[in-house]
Amino acid sequence: MGDAGTTKAVKPPQVFCVCFQEPVGEKFIVVDRYGEIVGSYLTEDAAQPDIERSKKKDAMWDTAQLLVDNAKKAHVQLHDVDRKTAHYWVSSAVEASE
Repeated sequence: MGDAGTTKAVKPPQVFCVCFQEPVGEKFIVVDRYGEIVGSYLTEDAAQPDIERSKKKDAMWDTAQLLVDNAKKAHVQLHDVDRKTAHYWVSSAVEASE
């Protein structure tokens, strides 16, 4: 735990329910892993395309985060710099490549 009076940033969970549906009355509410409502539907079958789309977007986000994290780690090791410096260079490279 950190020093008294300091707070640490909390990252969203890496492994969590990608999305779920809840029957609410006669509707199904699809909620993503961050608690945001994706949509409401009359049937579970109607909700399925958004459930699958949310799962795919989450998988792409997780993969991108993993790739960036690995790039930063490699930059730290190759150039003997701290993580903040590696973050700067990797982020700069990503922006420049767009």
